[in-house]
Amino acid sequence: MQVIIIGGGGIATALAEHYLNEGYQISLFSRSACVDSLLPAQQQGDLSWYQSTEADENHYQSVLSDIFNQPVYAIFCCIGFLHEERQRPEKTIKSLNAEFLLQNFQANTVAPALWLQRLQPYLAKQPQVKMLWLSAKVGSISDNQLGSRQVIVTGK
Repeated sequence: MQVIIIGGGGIATALAEHYLNEGYQISLFSRSACVDSLLPAQQQGDLSWYQSTEADENHYQSVLSDIFNQPVYAIFCCIGFLHEERQRPEKTIKSLNAEFLLQNFQANTVAPALWLQRLQPYLAKQPQVKMLWLSAKVGSISDNQLGSRQVIVTGK
């Protein structure tokens, strides 16, 4: 059974580790190969990493078609953006910046919505698939210092 994880930060890695330990096949989409801790699973064939870029849509459809040839248990979208070095999170209305707001909207709203659009044809064929969309605005382990690497997921 497959689990699809979109994103490559701390939450995505924790989810991948959890589901690998439960015996699932993982298809991980991220911008960079941030799966160093998961490499033994990748070498065993339990983890497939796909570089997520502004790639040709036909490429995504081909990969997703292959993935959805097997039952998919769950899809987790863990992509998002909280801040960068030159622009910290806004604490007051005075610190709003139009360019930074648009960058946040693109990463936290547009990109996840486009992934949902990309997945929609396959979801109609497997309506039992569980989906969870997270935003870095509230879910980032490394950015908010309040998260934990413990992921609690029930049911198989």
